[in-house]
Amino acid sequence: MTHPGGTSRVHLVELTPAEIPALRVAMGDVQASVAPFDADTARAADLDPAVRSFVANAQVVNDLLTNQATNAADYKALFDQAKAHS
Repeated sequence: MTHPGGTSRVHLVELTPAEIPALRVAMGDVQASVAPFDADTARAADLDPAVRSFVANAQVVNDLLTNQATNAADYKALFDQAKAHS
């Protein structure tokens, strides 16, 4: 769907109240793991541990949305839409 002015509409994934706490924790883990990555990039440090931590935590968020959310189909559809536009 396209908004006036040609911008694409972002489709959101709805979560049930019971699904929110686990996702909130996982998102917090992603934020916590990216903070050292940001600091390390400023110092040109070894990024391997920070990158692995971020990717692992991002995968947890993806798993929650892909496999455990009630409306997982809506989340998966976002990737189908991105593929169709590329």
